Amino acid sequence: MRFWMIVWSFVAVALGVFVVANWRVLSAQTALNLVVAQVTAPLGLVMIGAIAVMTLLYLVLLETRALVQTSFTRSPAGGEPSRRAISELRTDLER
Repeated sequence: MRFWMIVWSFVAVALGVFVVANWRVLSAQTALNLVVAQVTAPLGLVMIGAIAVMTLLYLVLLETRALVQTSFTRSPAGGEPSRRAISELRTDLER
């Protein structure tokens, strides 16, 4: 988990540096081909929107994992076999 936090932090910082370094180019109006339509918009706005959506999805994934983990630790209904399966699943997810 900590490894992925470091990776995501590095990616976010790298994208931020890229946006700041190229802001003049990114804020210029550009024709964007969306396969089904063509629009004119600043590429920087589109890029920042994509980054925001990816960040939101990642945070939702983290919160969902935390909720699932707390729900399994609070309900001992499954017993030892389910705990073993959960720990195996956790080790598979962490790889």
